[in-house]
Amino acid sequence: MSARRAIHLAIVGALPLAWPCAAGAQDAVPVYNVKPECQFTQSAVPSPENEKTCLREEQAARAKLEQKWASYPSADRQECVSESSTGGSPSYVDLLTCLEMTADARAMQRKNKAAK
Repeated sequence: MSARRAIHLAIVGALPLAWPCAAGAQDAVPVYNVKPECQFTQSAVPSPENEKTCLREEQAARAKLEQKWASYPSADRQECVSESSTGGSPSYVDLLTCLEMTADARAMQRKNKAAK
C-alpha cells in the first residue's frame, strides 16, 4: 500500500459511519481533474516519479470505480463524491477509499448484529 493511500485510509477512517442521505445520487463516476492533486504530491515529496505514480494510482482507482460504481448504494456514492471533492483537489483514490471503507464498516455492523 502506498503512503498516499495509507494517509487517505486514516483520514476517511475517522469519518462517521452513518452518512447523511443526500438527494440526487451520482449516476456515473464523476470526472475529476486529478493533475493538481498529483502536482501537490510532487511538490510535497519531490521525486521525478511521484507525479507519474500518483497519476497511475488515480487512473487505476477510476477504472475500479467504473467497474463497481453501480454496486455502491446511491447515498454512499453521493456522500463520498462530496467528501472526495471538497477542501482541495478531487481524487479518485479518495472516492474509492471512502466507498470501500463505508462498505466495510456496514459489513462489520451487520456481522456484529448477527453475532448478538
